Amino acid sequence: MCVQFWHILGCPALRSPEIDRVAMLVDRLHQFSPVGGNLHMITDEWNLSTDVLQFCAVTLAGSGEWLDGHPTQHDLERRILYLMMPMSVAERASALAIQQGLVPVADA
Repeated sequence: MCVQFWHILGCPALRSPEIDRVAMLVDRLHQFSPVGGNLHMITDEWNLSTDVLQFCAVTLAGSGEWLDGHPTQHDLERRILYLMMPMSVAERASALAIQQGLVPVADA
């Protein structure tokens, strides 16, 4: 889906402390993995459904054979999922839009 999904949703630019926190954590995650690590489907492909978040959570809870990256990266990924899980799709998309600089600073 990628960023086009944000446009399909109407370019949401919602703000809350949780949304801002997710944006900051995703930015930190990209310092470990430019392609979003184990959350690539979420952070870089914009697959923001709860089913995809749950799939990634199960992967991160697994034995490690499918895990990519450093344990600190895994901690960031778990924190991102924990914060995103109760959010609406529009809130999740807003967090990614903020992280990617799609929401102008004046609106941030």
